[in-house]
Amino acid sequence: MGVAGPAAGAVDTTPPPAAADQRAPGPAAAPAGPVKTRETASAGYRLALDAHRAAVDPTHQRPAAPDDGDPFHIPADAFADYRPQARETASAIQDAAIRRARAERAAA
Repeated sequence: MGVAGPAAGAVDTTPPPAAADQRAPGPAAAPAGPVKTRETASAGYRLALDAHRAAVDPTHQRPAAPDDGDPFHIPADAFADYRPQARETASAIQDAAIRRARAERAAA
């Protein structure tokens, strides 16, 4: 026994009434005070920024991507240093798994 749908004509297909006020939104509210920049930021912000800069190793920063308009573009050589290391790691894991499987078979 199937589930019956709504009876013919039971669904209201009339469009909703138009909104009373269809004017474009007004300009955004002006900031309450002067715009804050790094130069005018609080002392706590400057201390935190200095601590962050001291802790970050610049060699671990991502290289700047070429500005070709595509935010998802990854340069071909982006992983050039990573690939050989990943292969070595994968190979070491595979070798360890084979040794473990052989040891388990020999113990059984």
